[in-house]
Amino acid sequence: MNRENSYSWSYVANDDEIYLTYDSNHSLTNFVLDNSGLFGRLIWNDGKRSWNLMSESTRDRCDRYAYCGAYGSCDSNRAVECECLRGFEPKTNSDWNLRDWSGGCVRKRLLDCDGKGDGFLRLANVKVPDTSRSWVEPGLSLDGCKEECLKNCSCTAYASADIREGGHGCLMWDGDLVDLRVYSDGGQDIYTRVAASELDGSAIKYSRGLQGKKKLLVTLLTIIAGLLLFVLCGYCWWRKAKGCEMNERHDNVLNDNDIEDNGKGSELLLFNVSVIAAATNNFSESNLIGKGGFGPVYKYLCLATLIFFPICNSSDTLTPIQSLRDGDTLISVDQIFVLGFFSPGNSKNHYVGIWYNKIPNRTVVWTANRQNPVRDSSGILTINGGNLVLVDGGHNINRTLWSTNVSSSTMGNYSSATLTDSGNLVLTDGRGVILWESFDYPTNTFLPGMKLGLSLRTGLSWFLTSWKSVDDPAPGEFTLSLDPLGTPQYFFRMGTNPIWRCAPWNGQGVPSINRASVYSWSYVANHDEIYVTYNGTNSIITSRFVLDDSGSFGKLMWSNKNRRWDLMWLAAQDRCDQYANCGAYGCCDSNRVAECECLRGFEPKTPSDWNLRDWSGGCVRKRSLDCDGKGDGFLRLGNVKVPDTTKSRVEPGLSLEACKEECLKNCSCTAYASFNVSGDRGCLMWDGDLVDLRVKSDGGHDIYIRVAASELGFFSPGNSSTNRYVGIWYNKIPDQTVVWTANGENPVKNSSGVLLIKGGNLVLVDGGHSNYSNTLWSTNVSTAANYSSATLTDSGNLVLTDDHQRVLWESFDYPTNTWLPQMKLGLDRRTGLSRFLTSWKSTTDPAPGDFSFAVDPTGVPQYFLRKGSLPIWRTGPWNGLRLSGAPQMNEIMVIDLLFSYVANDDEIYLMYTVTNTSITTRSVLDDSGVNHRLIWNDNNQRWILIAAGNKDRCDQYAICGAYGSCDPNRLVECECLKGFEPKTPSEWNLRDWSGGCVRRRSLDCDGKGDGFLRLANAKVPDTSRSRVEPGLNLEACKEECMKNCNCTAYASADISGGDHGCLMWEGELVDLRVYSVGGQDIYTRVAASELDGSAIKYSRGLQGKKKLLVTLLSIILGLLLFVLCGYCWWRKAKGCEMNERHDNVLNDNGIEEDGKGSELLLFNVSVIAAATNNFSESNLLGKGGFGPVYKVCSISHIT
Repeated sequence: MNRENSYSWSYVANDDEIYLTYDSNHSLTNFVLDNSGLFGRLIWNDGKRSWNLMSESTRDRCDRYAYCGAYGSCDSNRAVECECLRGFEPKTNSDWNLRDWSGGCVRKRLLDCDGKGDGFLRLANVKVPDTSRSWVEPGLSLDGCKEECLKNCSCTAYASADIREGGHGCLMWDGDLVDLRVYSDGGQDIYTRVAASELDGSAIKYSRGLQGKKKLLVTLLTIIAGLLLFVLCGYCWWRKAKGCEMNERHDNVLNDNDIEDNGKGSELLLFNVSVIAAATNNFSESNLIGKGGFGPVYKYLCLATLIFFPICNSSDTLTPIQSLRDGDTLISVDQIFVLGFFSPGNSKNHYVGIWYNKIPNRTVVWTANRQNPVRDSSGILTINGGNLVLVDGGHNINRTLWSTNVSSSTMGNYSSATLTDSGNLVLTDGRGVILWESFDYPTNTFLPGMKLGLSLRTGLSWFLTSWKSVDDPAPGEFTLSLDPLGTPQYFFRMGTNPIWRCAPWNGQGVPSINRASVYSWSYVANHDEIYVTYNGTNSIITSRFVLDDSGSFGKLMWSNKNRRWDLMWLAAQDRCDQYANCGAYGCCDSNRVAECECLRGFEPKTPSDWNLRDWSGGCVRKRSLDCDGKGDGFLRLGNVKVPDTTKSRVEPGLSLEACKEECLKNCSCTAYASFNVSGDRGCLMWDGDLVDLRVKSDGGHDIYIRVAASELGFFSPGNSSTNRYVGIWYNKIPDQTVVWTANGENPVKNSSGVLLIKGGNLVLVDGGHSNYSNTLWSTNVSTAANYSSATLTDSGNLVLTDDHQRVLWESFDYPTNTWLPQMKLGLDRRTGLSRFLTSWKSTTDPAPGDFSFAVDPTGVPQYFLRKGSLPIWRTGPWNGLRLSGAPQMNEIMVIDLLFSYVANDDEIYLMYTVTNTSITTRSVLDDSGVNHRLIWNDNNQRWILIAAGNKDRCDQYAICGAYGSCDPNRLVECECLKGFEPKTPSEWNLRDWSGGCVRRRSLDCDGKGDGFLRLANAKVPDTSRSRVEPGLNLEACKEECMKNCNCTAYASADISGGDHGCLMWEGELVDLRVYSVGGQDIYTRVAASELDGSAIKYSRGLQGKKKLLVTLLSIILGLLLFVLCGYCWWRKAKGCEMNERHDNVLNDNGIEEDGKGSELLLFNVSVIAAATNNFSESNLLGKGGFGPVYKVCSISHIT
């Protein structure tokens, strides 16, 4: 949005409305959301009488919502786009390695919620995360925002709410950070919260580009400052050493008598005044013992008792001699729960209930008299006849409103009620035998230690019931209870209608709930009882499960910092959680545009309803089962919530293989699964329709669906097509993935098709005609073979051979829309056979579509993606490592793919093999014209996109015209090469770059007046008008190009193992683009006047950083040299001082001790020795009172 100054944007958000609007200087411009889902800005080009696309919302894969999952950051310039934020790691490493980033990341270390042990890391130039769970504090600065975020344990990040004028306002996130991406420029800074152990003082590594250069500059300047500080410290040390010598002398004068320090060994205990005041009852006179020389003396309470053990006069037990009136309470031993009277919401009615003691917002977890409230404050809870009884003590004295109603035959002589720290109110007799407990009669809350299920001995059902409203705790419409029919499972119902179903226990936990490691779940199912219960593993955490009056069942956790209950999990999170949303044999996936889809082998029962998104009617089988048990098979559906188990049974001792055999023996068995996923033992089988199936991103179950064997032959694409085709697909992948189709243009209209060998050929005929006379498809090979056979290989190649095993025909020579390992794409020059991909017409029609991907052998061979004959995308030539315009080939080589390219007189082809046999991968040209590389993720049971051929606008063929270069990281993608200018500036300004650029100055064709400018990291231009000289190096290539006036550029033909071979262009340079990494150097020819000695400005990124590094290293070396010279000078000065002292020693009596007023010239001994010819006798003049006297030559002359 912020790329054009021709627009004026305004945004309004207040109590009345929220909207975005704009004004434009262009009269003919608009934003359009088209039927393909693209949202873009168009401007009218009057010259060309057409609309030009100026920008679009989703330019690359990083623009896809939550592409990298929670706490993942996407950068389209990285080879691997997704990366976990610093302090985080992939949630599922195996998925991450397969480029399935949807699961996102998790923290390496937990946060310290007291607000002191956490910190923040800056992530620069980003699109801020999804703000659905965020809030704004307008008046806070960025520092104030940080402090506010630290106070709240659920706050995971903060940023400026308004980045104008330096930034103001505070935007804070509560919960996971989703949909983060990094921009080259134009983004915003966000500060993510991490544990203190993740803070090492360095900036987060996503702060790249300009931020990276700043980081480098700061690092090097820090080194420089450190060196200067070292020099300064050295100097100070030297000064101090000199000073110490003087101080030592000074001390010798002062220290006539040593002074002893008497302050050692003080061990007095110090107390805060407030503590002492509390201990002495605020210095009360009653605590005064007396007065002495140091002041008054008080007696005190035990400080430890006062501080750590506050007095409590409450009780946790009600006995027959006590009663509990409105205003009185029972409090559990550790003061966790309270039992007393309360009035909910705005109600004036009074109820007996249990709530948390230390949570300020009264949170009731159990209610006694739900249906019979006390109308005023006259209620009395007492023990009468061994039972707990609530009576109305007002006008209707002794009217019983509620009672535990325990049979008198079980009563003892004495009973009491105790409130435990688990929140359970327990009635026991005199021997401690439990007579009744509130945990047997839950209301709307499921607490740790409480059972949900059924006692088969007594028929007592432990289930939850919602309140009628927040003001009325009477039983509401919603219940959560166990259904014991078939394999037990839990249902959430509104009245009798199921709303949500919790899948059965799977050996590890209740799949829909067992997501938090803070709980330890257990499940019991035997002849006496069936129940699930849980206990908290962390006593600090307070949490509960609640069924509220609106029909939501969720897990809540108390946040001490926020003073509120935070929702941690919700049962029915999306439409796929609605019971039987897709009907029988329908499977729901919330990640699909249309959530519901029939299982493979099934079709909509009522297609008209299905098309209107009414899926409740479900699906029916396309073909009936073969009940003799031999003609059916099973298809695996992975990571699902298993269907309703009301009509299912369990065989505990069977393995999965034995389970399959058992199911095949019973015609009514429609599916099977492992009953205990932790041990993989036990068999769960379904009889009847499969209802309430959904796909889960993780934590699901594998189920095997029974289908007719005929499904493994012919296929019908999609759910709406009734046409039948012969095809090849993967056997072990549940989602039928067709990789080759025989009769794409001639489908069989019903199920009468027959594939056979006739006349040595594979032939598909319509079996509905007599004598198989209607041929729909044939291999059409001319052969005189007496015998031929067709074999499907493990590579997916269908091979027709004669009786001598000679290959007559193979499907790999005739690809459809899929490129498989070991399949060649290219041209057989001998036979003229072209092996190329063709898209399907649509997802339901495998007939050849508009798009093709094939080699163009003109000039230097390269591959083109075309729509009809119009080029859409070009791969560039093979450069020894990869196709020049497909740097994503580097990305996919990391998943054990090995590419090979052959170009000789016989054939041209590109082929790949998979070195890791556990990997299943394919390349697909889809019906929209996009070339995808996909890999199968067995854990998630889906295909993961790992690379796309044409992923941004710069991949569009010749988008910038001749001599134009495209860079998706620039604000304006297209720019003329240096030495060129737009051919039509008016169109260029309207972002219509198709006219390209022209030279500013003509070339000098004598070969002496031209030069070359390097364009780095580029996709080389269209090689249709180029040639290769294999034996030339890069320098010789330059000379060869200079000899030919038509030569416009040159580059290395092979960049593997260094540059060798010469690739030269004649004519215009078309379809040039720049990459951040992975490109190639090309040298473009320009007039000599365009040469200024500087590198072309596209040589950016690493080159710019190298220049900065060289400059700063030069500064550092200069400073080091300066320090070295200074050190040498200092050493020399010290040497002179030593020599002077040495001279003073030699001059026995020549220097007066006090040294005052001496103006004598001092000479080095070596100089005097030289002047006197080493004190030669021939220079001796005589001797006096001060010693011998010598004659000397000129001292200055000697020096």
